[in-house]
Amino acid sequence: MIRVAAAADIPRMLELGREMHAESRYARHAWEDAKVHALLQSLIAEDDGLALVAEKGGQIIGGFLGWACDHWCTGARQSFDYALFVGAEHRGSLAGARLLLAYAKWARGRGVPDDLIGLGITTGVDLAASTRLFRLCGFEHVGHLFTYGETHARAPGH
Repeated sequence: MIRVAAAADIPRMLELGREMHAESRYARHAWEDAKVHALLQSLIAEDDGLALVAEKGGQIIGGFLGWACDHWCTGARQSFDYALFVGAEHRGSLAGARLLLAYAKWARGRGVPDDLIGLGITTGVDLAASTRLFRLCGFEHVGHLFTYGETHARAPGH
């Protein structure tokens, strides 16, 4: 079951977020519980914020965080994700797909046209599987994300 998150869900969402962070390319940067807690509160409280949870047997097994806003150079609305996370033991289930489809429905309800419902893969965790999932849910690959720091961050003197 997919539902909008409530304040009572924040502790479990933090646990799942820590798991995602630990296995991602961001793991070399310290996780900040207070910062993520504040973001979750904001996404739950604000109409343009989105915090979803996936439940199985009454337990939260995943979540999705997103935002909708005006596009920077047009009169259109756009949306983007902060995070999609599903506990490792539940990956490959329908939880991820259901979260993505609920996100797209929510974005449309906020006036976002389909071509501006954004979604990215930045964690570096199983890019092929994530790409397949996104495509199966109707998302199209429209570009690439580059970071300068991946190789330079590990090099001495940078």
